[in-house]
Amino acid sequence: MTAITKKQKQPKKPIIKRPSGKGRKVIAVSGKMEAALLNIANGISAATGETFFKSLVQHLAKTLNVKYAFIGALAGKGYNAVKTIAVCTNGKIADNFEYKLANTPCENIVKKDLCCYPRNVQQMFPKDYHLSEMKIESYIGTPLSDSTGRILGLMALMDSRPLKNPALAESMLSIFAVRASAELERKQAEDKLRKFSHAVEQNPALIVITDPDGSIEYVNPRFTEKTGYSLEEVIGKNPRILQSGKTPVKTYKDLWNTIASGRIWQGEFLNKRRNGELFWEYATISPIKDAGGNITHYIAVNEDITERKRLQEQLQHAQKVEAVGQLAGGVAHDFNNILTAITGFATLLHIKIEKGNPMRSYVEQILASSERAANLTRSLLTFSRKQITNLRPVILNDIINSVMRLLPRVIREDIELKTIFTEKPLTIMADSGQIEQVVMNLATNAQDAMPDGGVLTIEMSLAEMDNGFIITHGYGKAGIYGLISVADTGIGMDEKIKGSIFEPFFTTKEVGKGTGLGLAIVYGIVKEHNGYINVYSEIGNGAIFRIYLPLIMTEADEARPVEHIILPRGTETILLAEDDISVRNLMRTVLEEHGYTVIEASDGHEAIAKFRENKDRIQLVILDVIMPKKNGKEVYDEIKRLSPDMKTLFISGYTADIIKKKEIQKEGLNFISKPISPVDILKKIRSVLDK
Repeated sequence: MTAITKKQKQPKKPIIKRPSGKGRKVIAVSGKMEAALLNIANGISAATGETFFKSLVQHLAKTLNVKYAFIGALAGKGYNAVKTIAVCTNGKIADNFEYKLANTPCENIVKKDLCCYPRNVQQMFPKDYHLSEMKIESYIGTPLSDSTGRILGLMALMDSRPLKNPALAESMLSIFAVRASAELERKQAEDKLRKFSHAVEQNPALIVITDPDGSIEYVNPRFTEKTGYSLEEVIGKNPRILQSGKTPVKTYKDLWNTIASGRIWQGEFLNKRRNGELFWEYATISPIKDAGGNITHYIAVNEDITERKRLQEQLQHAQKVEAVGQLAGGVAHDFNNILTAITGFATLLHIKIEKGNPMRSYVEQILASSERAANLTRSLLTFSRKQITNLRPVILNDIINSVMRLLPRVIREDIELKTIFTEKPLTIMADSGQIEQVVMNLATNAQDAMPDGGVLTIEMSLAEMDNGFIITHGYGKAGIYGLISVADTGIGMDEKIKGSIFEPFFTTKEVGKGTGLGLAIVYGIVKEHNGYINVYSEIGNGAIFRIYLPLIMTEADEARPVEHIILPRGTETILLAEDDISVRNLMRTVLEEHGYTVIEASDGHEAIAKFRENKDRIQLVILDVIMPKKNGKEVYDEIKRLSPDMKTLFISGYTADIIKKKEIQKEGLNFISKPISPVDILKKIRSVLDK
């Protein structure tokens, strides 16, 4: 619709009537109007909710002889729109709709009071295309408010003709606006209550509401699901029915002292389900007060953190095992050096002493004891898992991404995790698992330094060690490094503590709370990767650990796009013997998708049986080295007797020393280590088949 030009006759200003307040115009009610009011009142008296609104707009439209009548509630961002609740068009209820308030007569209503445009409303609101589209000539509307005066919505009438009796329409709207406002306020309160109830009912947390004495008045379905208690079993009872006896009494005393004083309490419980099973809860308990400030109820929002606790314990256990392993490995290394000298000199002495000399038996006892000691050191080395570090090109961001999948489950909820990645991939030579362990150790250490919560930031960046850096810090080798920074906002540490934190068994924690080996392990792993680590901290200002790992100046294969790699295919039949079902399923899928026919076996006996049945069509046998019933080497020997020229490929997730024991590598047989990527297995299979 076009705007009004200067040559157009300007319409009169709207008639604005205020239904309440000073200066309110008193309107006498005629007998005709009284009858109309009575008719409408009787029509809507028994109705509520949606039925009420529909009935009201129909009666108003009929009584005032207008084409359109509607009631709507404010909606949209900043309440910039109206969503209708009831619409009457030509005497019939129509579909609801939503529209923007801007540039409409309704906009004036929610800003002022009752507004009446008896005629020419299109000219007054040329940007309201609805008016033009519906050919509206007249409009009258009034706001609907709650008991505090806040605008909730509006009620309006429109017609394609000039309004015949504006005064009557104003009076009608003013009178019924009170009833409509009350009903709209009630409806919105019910909607809010319904939403709140739904949120509580569907909440994944265990929600409990008690009276001031602690008697349970409400629990949500999650509570009954997790605890095993029915609603009937807990109503009127005290939450102490969940007590396991393993939560310190001090915790409960602190809880009641806090909430009874009107404050919020947070903490952990080790509780017991109905079936006796223990579970951990993290609880937030808040008092609910009335208008006078008196506590009327308590509400507890509890999270089941059993799994988080389990993961924490696993992490702590892994750290302890690693720590003991590091110690054992160091002891074994030094002990072997000592044993080398003892055994060597004892052997020389044994050679020089003649048979029959009583001293010879003493030397033999020394040699026997040395052998037992050597066996002990070998056991220690096995426990310490001393192996060649699996160094390969890896991208720093990928390592941290892997850590972040676990870290939120381990770190407390009162600690905010922040991660800053580099835009350009930084590639290092590293054992991903060990670097992940470094970051996890530093993160859990940072958590302990923030008992009241805080921010933990893990950041990756590019760093250069030049001569200035080396002189200033007293360590380093000139070059480009990938830098991992782990910063916390915790209690910090003084210079004395900083000087000792990387020493084995040094800890600031109370007895039983830490081994003092976590940071020693971190230091050892960083050094093993030819890297450097330092720490900066001040009392009360947190700490930041910086780890420098040498960059590879050429891109890792993993960092290159692989979208266009053409994977080798084949049409051969392959016998796949693998006892791990997940690995077997993966390999079968990969092979079949690339043209191969796969015959599966889950153990050694089944592999031999399947080969006997299908040996004439099998071109390749893939054998797991360690399998139930018969290992891979035993199956291989049997197959070779049946078909000497059969091509074979061994796979295993065990360490190289075990593989050597099975003499697979010694015989120069085809071998590939787990974990196996689809690319690697397909390439390896193709190379074996094409020999």
